[in-house]
Parts: sequence; structure tokens; C-alpha cells
Amino acid sequence: MRLTVSLTASILGFLVLGGCGRKPVNDPEVISGETMGTTFRVLALGVDSDVNARLGISIKGLLDSIAMELSTWESDSWISEFNRLPAGVSLPVPAHASSVLACSIKVAELSEGALNPAIYPLVKAWGFASPRGQKVVAPEPAEIDRFKGLVDYRNVVFDENEKRIRKTKDGVEIDCSAVAKGYAIDAIAEVLTNEGVENFLIELGGELRAQGQNGSGNPWSVRIESVRDDAQELDPISLTDESIATSGGGYLSKRIDGEYLTHILDPSTGTPMERDASFYSVSVIAPSCMMADALATAAFVLGPKGLASLRDAYPEAEFIFTGNDGSRTIFPSGI
Repeated sequence: MRLTVSLTASILGFLVLGGCGRKPVNDPEVISGETMGTTFRVLALGVDSDVNARLGISIKGLLDSIAMELSTWESDSWISEFNRLPAGVSLPVPAHASSVLACSIKVAELSEGALNPAIYPLVKAWGFASPRGQKVVAPEPAEIDRFKGLVDYRNVVFDENEKRIRKTKDGVEIDCSAVAKGYAIDAIAEVLTNEGVENFLIELGGELRAQGQNGSGNPWSVRIESVRDDAQELDPISLTDESIATSGGGYLSKRIDGEYLTHILDPSTGTPMERDASFYSVSVIAPSCMMADALATAAFVLGPKGLASLRDAYPEAEFIFTGNDGSRTIFPSGI
């Protein structure tokens, strides 16, 4: 999804539900904290307090290391170092950033740039990299046009085999926050699995990954937050060994010249997506949260009619478009 790692409000409005109204047979151990400008929570079943404490230390250390590679808000992060470099200078890519870049560029190619890791100059121009509460002035059309020449993902050359990256133009800057939180959730899941934890739920900034069953022996159940107070309540979604991520126009926005603008930018126009679009949000269910995260952003920009290449490349993914009235359209249909 299109947001910088600093923004604290959740793009997803998921409410984690209990198991069919029954009291869980065992309460989960909870690990929680802050990272990437938002919060995270891990619910792990069948874990004693000693193991939970050890997991907490490992998970928080992992999240710190990911942030120090991919946070545009840390001046000494790897991504900030790359963004300061002139064109043509090659930089080694560390492990976390390498995985996120590979996914970002693949989905960028399939979506013709709807997901765009080179979007950061426009993110800054529209104020989405500014501190919360800071007054933002909309960029002039000429400034937007100038930035549009920089925010082409093809200006970023990533050698996945050699693990090196360079830019082809001065001023090119990358922002991988549309994928980073999903990647972080997958990395946490790996930590838990390696520790022998079989049943868990991870939430980070509203993204979710569910493994195994909840405390009642049922699939984990989540609900996408209603679009408006007067919209119909959406049915819960059951997840087992799956992830879900949502990209939408209402959860994060900036007030510019008295108008609230969605945080999601359309790289083809250089402007925020319209909040009154025919659909309000896109949720993607996929095996990995990084995949779901990347596809949700691309699908929100492309819309239902532009999904063909993504659906062909990721047949295991389910795309759920939520309308402004709370209705759902699911691709592929019949799921």
C-alpha cells in the first residue's frame, strides 16, 4: 500500500474477533509494541511465559533491523543512504531490503507501475512524508510534472543476483513502505515457526497473518472495518495459514487547502487517488503478507478492470473490492 513508514494511523481497519462466541480454551501470549510508525501485536498459542519473553526480544530486534534498512524516517537507514546517492553509484543491498525490492519491482512490472517503489519524490511533494499536523500545500502542476519524470520504477536498477542497486537519474528516491510491513509480518511468522509455534495471529499496522487455529480450535476470524458509520457491517473473513492486507482511501489522508486527500498516489497522474471512487478499499488474501501488501496497493490504483496481469501471475490471491456502500466484489468470483 501507498504509505510512508512514519504514518501512525492504520491503513487497515481490521477487528480481530473471537471464536464463534465461545471462550477460548487457552489464552494466547501477547507480544506488542511500536515499529515503523505504527503498532504491532502477536498472539501466540501454546507458548509459556519464558518462551514468550524470548520471542519478544527476537521479534523486536528483528523489527528494529528491518526499520534500519527500510525506514525513510531514519536518516542513517540503508534506504536513506541510497536516496542521497547520485545517479550511477552502485550500493550493496542488505537482506531485508533485497527481499522487499525484489517483490516491489516484480509487482511494479506486472502492474505497469501502479505499485511504484520510486514514488518517494511525489510522496514528499504531497506532504505524506511530513510530520503529522504539519500544514501542507499542494504542489504546483509544473512541480508534479517534473517529479513524474523521476518516479518511474525503471529508473531503479536492482541486480537481484549481485544484490546491488543504482539509480539512472539524479533525484530518484525509493520508498518501500507499501511492502515493508507485509514483509515484516512474514519475517515474524518465520521466527515463531522456527520456535515451534503452530497457532498464531500477527497484526502490524492493520496487516494480518493467521497461522493454524485460534484458541477455540476454529479459523482466525477478522472483519474489514465498515466504510462509514451508516454502512452495512461486513461479514467476518476466516483465515487459516493466510494473510490479508488492505489498501484504501479513507484510513489515512492529508488535509490540503481544506480538502482531505487520500494517501495513495497514482503514479500515472502524480496526484492522490480520488476518495469518491467507485470502490472504497481493496483487500487481498494471499499466502504471504508481503504478497498481499504489494498486490493491494497495485489493485487499488488499477481498479477491478485492470487486474488481469496480477490475477494471471498470482492465481492464489483473492481480491476483495469494498464499495462505498459496504458491498463486496470478489475476484476470482465464486470464492
